[in-house]
Amino acid sequence: MYLNGSNLNFDTGVLDVSQSMIHALKGEIIVKQPKTKKSTRNVALPSSMLKELTEYYEYRIQERNDIGDEWCGFNCFFMFSHPRGQPFRHDRPYQ
Repeated sequence: MYLNGSNLNFDTGVLDVSQSMIHALKGEIIVKQPKTKKSTRNVALPSSMLKELTEYYEYRIQERNDIGDEWCGFNCFFMFSHPRGQPFRHDRPYQ
């Protein structure tokens, strides 16, 4: 699952799961629709989780702004990523 700020409605607490991310050859990041129609869904989040995600999102935006030109998040803003914005790899999240 690919999660950025536009996938989460901070007013209603609904998470739109309509995109996935893959690491293509040569390090290219591709954001696309999930493989199956059943994978696309909306998920209502508990208010406690929404509060945590809102705070974390604001923290990540500030982190991105502070780092400036060193940000490596491609054309996407990954809420959960390495400190400089590179997305985690599902097969090697520590790299």
